[in-house]
Amino acid sequence: MTKTGSQVSLSLVASQMPSWLLPAVAGGVLMGLSAPPAALPITIVPGLLLLLRSMRRIQSHQNPALPVFVSIGLSWGLAYAWVGTHVMPHVAWTSVLVLVALVSVMAASATAGYRTAGTVGMTVGLLAAEMVLTYGPVAFPWVSPGFTVSGTILDVLPMWSGITGTSALLLAFAVGMEAILYTRMPARTLDATLVTVMVFFALGVSFLPERGSEPQRSIQPAGPTTTTHATLPHLRVALIQPGMTPWEWADIHDAARTTQLSRLSMDADEAPLHVWPETALPQRMAESIPLLSHHFLVPPGAALVTGAIIQPKERTDRPYNASVFIPAEGAPSWNAKRKLVPFAEYVPGEYHFPFLGFLRVRAGGVSGYASGQERPQYDVDGVPFATLICFESVFAREARSAVRSGAGFLVVQTQDGWWTSDRAWMQHQALSSLVASAVGRPMAVASVSGWTGLIGSDGHTRGDIAPGVPGTLVVEVHPETASTGYFHAGEWPAVGIFLLLSTCALVSRYRDPTFRTVRTRVHQSS
Repeated sequence: MTKTGSQVSLSLVASQMPSWLLPAVAGGVLMGLSAPPAALPITIVPGLLLLLRSMRRIQSHQNPALPVFVSIGLSWGLAYAWVGTHVMPHVAWTSVLVLVALVSVMAASATAGYRTAGTVGMTVGLLAAEMVLTYGPVAFPWVSPGFTVSGTILDVLPMWSGITGTSALLLAFAVGMEAILYTRMPARTLDATLVTVMVFFALGVSFLPERGSEPQRSIQPAGPTTTTHATLPHLRVALIQPGMTPWEWADIHDAARTTQLSRLSMDADEAPLHVWPETALPQRMAESIPLLSHHFLVPPGAALVTGAIIQPKERTDRPYNASVFIPAEGAPSWNAKRKLVPFAEYVPGEYHFPFLGFLRVRAGGVSGYASGQERPQYDVDGVPFATLICFESVFAREARSAVRSGAGFLVVQTQDGWWTSDRAWMQHQALSSLVASAVGRPMAVASVSGWTGLIGSDGHTRGDIAPGVPGTLVVEVHPETASTGYFHAGEWPAVGIFLLLSTCALVSRYRDPTFRTVRTRVHQSS
């Protein structure tokens, strides 16, 4: 049978295509689909396997950074394309450039590890880059593979190992399986079989029921828990969602916002604690905070936790993105956001290199914030709690620190309405749920127009308000007194797995010193 012209053309294109391209692209797509709230969670594993397999096909004249950049670029592009949907175009473009820079950093780290110790070293590089983005000065943990277990039966893992530890487990499992497959099944044709099997595995995990059900009583975390404190009383909390557009909310001097929030609060006079979202109060000086009163803001006898932009005494200093606690009796207090969003709320390195100030973005009426240092505990009716502002709820370390200080539950204040894509607030809610289950504490979330509701200590939601709709949701919070494995171990599981992988990489380097330069790797069946 003779081939048609189109068949010959396709064969020619396929023959000229780099052998690493197809598995790298397929791996990137699968990893991108794994980000919550996608339809195919846990496809991170076959995605990582394909990326590792693609590296086996790098020829000596090719740059090993290419498959890594292509795969991770596709993955993060699919998962976080919503960064380009910000209502302010300059912010959207800045976010896209930052995402490309993060992909480049991840690709460079993985490439350096691969040049040193092959696929094991590459995995060490990926994990090292993630740990820097999680624990380092420029923190952006959103991209952790550990979050891909959200909504599956594997979401018990963060209770034991935390988010970064779960990511380390997934990476270690992928590199171990790839090593076995490379030894036993080196033929290229088996890659298709590998993808098929792993995708069906992912689909099977996706359709399995989640842990437990959604009971109406206090939820005890399913996992490694032990009681450490006395039982705390229940607390009714009113979550206020103004449902304003980003343009309305960006006017930080508009007192009409406070009026609308107060009206919504008056509908919940039975709740002793009211929560308003991020930057809710008009901008004010720090010395005016002690003069604030709950009168005319919330019903008599109720306490208020509200977001605010606070200007320090020295007007030349940057303002704080803060959370203000106004008790029913006594003086108000406040704490500033500790983890600021890079480039959205501050420019990394600007203090040492002032010329970087041109990268500042003006959103919400402010072009840069100062970071806070403390995370105090507040108390209403004998129930201690702590506040997390916006994407701080994605940092398991921050939540764990608050819980170890005695918080019975966590309050999250956020905006989540700057993007025209719903995927932003959906991911934030999914990731926050995983953090809540990792530390074993409920989260009461108040948003401007994103997701407002209660997350149980098992990570399941307990009611919410429709996004973008003004409303008041009164929830009964059951503060937890139990401790998860992550509560006790912290980041040590992640560090332990990292050290184990690093040891394996050193062994690989010792056994094969030719990793100093990338050498040709040809499959036995090629």
